[in-house]
Amino acid sequence: MMMSRMLESFSWKGVAAFFLFAAALSAWSWSGVLLVDKDHTFAEHAEYLLSLLQRNLLSYFPVYLAVAMTDGLTRGMRHRRWFLAGALALGVLLAVQVRCAVSPNTMYWVYATVQLPFCSTFPTWRTYFDFPATFITPFTVGGLVMIFVFGRRRDAELAAALHKVRTTQLEARRSRIEADLAAMHARVDPDKLSATLRSIRGRYDESLEAGEAMLDDLIADLREAARPPPVEPQAS
Repeated sequence: MMMSRMLESFSWKGVAAFFLFAAALSAWSWSGVLLVDKDHTFAEHAEYLLSLLQRNLLSYFPVYLAVAMTDGLTRGMRHRRWFLAGALALGVLLAVQVRCAVSPNTMYWVYATVQLPFCSTFPTWRTYFDFPATFITPFTVGGLVMIFVFGRRRDAELAAALHKVRTTQLEARRSRIEADLAAMHARVDPDKLSATLRSIRGRYDESLEAGEAMLDDLIADLREAARPPPVEPQAS
């Protein structure tokens, strides 16, 4: 039961959207190279783009897993937003450890003239201080994406609920009208109505005033028949 709830938020569409997000973010980061005066070969561009894609996958996939599993487990729970925020923070912190396990000795520029390895031991704690952007940036970007995704889902759920309420109201109104028509049809004899209409036509041929009076009587009878019967008070 718990496993099914954990996997409830996973779908092929969601996984594809995540990889598309990682690819788009990598392409956006790579585009900055085009503004540099130095010429690069196609192989260098491809290598840099793939390194960015790997970095983004390692940085955001743990976040995606943590948030998606928490989303499935906390459906309908109170303080659900706090659980999701905690999952976001946990995923960001775990992503640093994942990157350390995959590429521990990769060198990065910290300042203009200083290079440091991403991490030298696993698990790493120094990385959080040497490279604060490794968790600040994913936390910020992941939070914005969560606000967008969950906001759209909430709007869709509200729209679906509103549509359901309107459909229920229309069905109830249609049923009430059909019941009123059936009740009126039961109170009005079609044969008698046809005979009355023929009589009214004959009266109009004889006298306009007599025809008008008979038509008014028929209208009053039809209104009386269309009026719902009084509801009898229930005995206590």
